[in-house]
Amino acid sequence: MSSGSPRREPLQTAGPGNMIHTLFELAGGINVAADARKPWPAYSLEALLVKDPQVIIADAEWLLGKEKTSDELLRRLRGDPIWSKMSAVKEGRVYLVPTDLIGQPTPRVVKGLRLLASHFHPALFDEQAPGH
Repeated sequence: MSSGSPRREPLQTAGPGNMIHTLFELAGGINVAADARKPWPAYSLEALLVKDPQVIIADAEWLLGKEKTSDELLRRLRGDPIWSKMSAVKEGRVYLVPTDLIGQPTPRVVKGLRLLASHFHPALFDEQAPGH
């Protein structure tokens, strides 16, 4: 694997019994690893491709990249022959979410939950939408 590659296998994701998994559900998302048997399951890139996520929530450290923004990460994933096949990448729905917002049970988790919900359901958070 080259240092510029967005691949790191096995991938690791939040599974059931994990606070991040619970936050995904509370924010209205469906975790692709909901059927895993442990809180931090290893996940193959092929399995992720089969599940074809509509949204990807990532941490820059997880991908071992230097990206500081979601746009930078998205550009890198779009340049990869496997990641670029996923719906989330094609549709530009790849987001970096700071681990300190969703990784620990602190008051900041409320901000993280809102951020996740805005990524899963952007129309509900659109300033132009009726009722806002």
